[in-house]
Amino acid sequence: YLGYYGVKDSAILPLLMLLFVATLGAGAASLRSYAVWAPALSYPYYGEVQGVIRTIDRSASGSLRVTLRVEAMDPISERHRPRYVRISFPKYTGDIPEIGHSIKTTAYVTPPQGPVEPNGFDFRRHAYFQSLGGVGYARKGFERIDAPREQRFWKDRQRRLSIFIAEHMPERSLGFAQAIISGDRLNLTLQVIEDLRRTNLAHLLAISGLHMGLLTTVVFGLLRMICVIIPVGHIRWHARSIAAFGAILAGVAYLGLSGNSIATQRAFVMIACFFGGVILSRRALTLRSLALAALIILTLRPEALYSPGFQMSCAATIALVSVFDFITRRGWGTSGLVLNYITGAVVSSVVAGLATAPIAAIHFNQISQIGYIANLLAVPVMALIVAPAAVIALALSPLHLAPVGFWFVDLGLTWIQFIAGYLAEFDLAVRMIKTPMDGITPMFIWRAVVCFVEREIRKSNWHYYCVFGVRNVDNHTTS
Repeated sequence: YLGYYGVKDSAILPLLMLLFVATLGAGAASLRSYAVWAPALSYPYYGEVQGVIRTIDRSASGSLRVTLRVEAMDPISERHRPRYVRISFPKYTGDIPEIGHSIKTTAYVTPPQGPVEPNGFDFRRHAYFQSLGGVGYARKGFERIDAPREQRFWKDRQRRLSIFIAEHMPERSLGFAQAIISGDRLNLTLQVIEDLRRTNLAHLLAISGLHMGLLTTVVFGLLRMICVIIPVGHIRWHARSIAAFGAILAGVAYLGLSGNSIATQRAFVMIACFFGGVILSRRALTLRSLALAALIILTLRPEALYSPGFQMSCAATIALVSVFDFITRRGWGTSGLVLNYITGAVVSSVVAGLATAPIAAIHFNQISQIGYIANLLAVPVMALIVAPAAVIALALSPLHLAPVGFWFVDLGLTWIQFIAGYLAEFDLAVRMIKTPMDGITPMFIWRAVVCFVEREIRKSNWHYYCVFGVRNVDNHTTS
């Protein structure tokens, strides 16, 4: 393409392209920084706060916590008051309000604080990109001003799905089930969360490729069977494309229902690329779809680069794709569908644990020394029992047969909680480490990028020179 317009191949051209792409990235980050700006408190505030509930969750101590879109904070003027504030209610034991309710309470609100240690987590930066201008607590409850005035489509559906799960799941595994199916962690106990973190099983709470892949695959299979059964020629001939398009729509619905987290966004883009390749009769290259997912996420939310969710999700995906591609090229696969599935689940648990352990240590200052054992015992159960049973339960819900699937979900989650609770009690389960230097995380990211570039260049029969200079082996013009 460049050669057609008379641009000659040059050693400096790749460096110029790299500089151009970096400039675009810096522009996207600046645009995002200006777009999310909102006033923030510059001093502690104590008084009445009135606003509309945007999100509901739990604090680190288990207290009810709501994020309000502020409507009044007298005597602060409208120009200077925060757009959002987050308030915890430590002593609140009443009914949980709904998103969209307008409430009023008396709270103590302070500006978002910076890191508590050098190179530590910077909550002030995190709050800035959420337009969060203050955090605090209220010693008393709150007063409901009126019924919900704002309807948020996906949040309302997520709440209904959580209620549906609560009707069919026992109390012992209810919070875990709601977290992995609907993304609602409101009923997840602190003890379960701590046990999962100490055993390096907290990644099971993230709705990512496992959940998205199983749901879209089931939808794809069902739609394809229906299209084949329908006695219409055009529908039969294009059954695969129609089913793939329906699977993408199911992925969009699940993305909205599950809370639209970074890991879910990455999984959806990769699934959409895969089924897009099915529609176009092309093979979807997994690492390239991961690069596309990272590009989309970082374009829309550049601050996600610093989040552990983005880093761990991408690291685990790169490691899994590379390892399974190596196994496939070497022909090391076992015979038999069931044995292949079990072996894949075991290998994936070890590989993902090895890939995410350094990043988890950097962000959370701890390394789970029994995480590999816990993953070997828990991840296959999640992949073989819990996730498929959850998909089956939702698929059978119109026939009122959801309890059949939820029974297996409860069985698997009970086992996972038992493993996490038992192994977390060991004194040597976790080893605490110091916060590393600033350059450690970029070093891991840079190494992953270099490995990706090398792999794609070798596939395309290209070689590289300088830093990212790329020249065709036949000395053709660089495209």
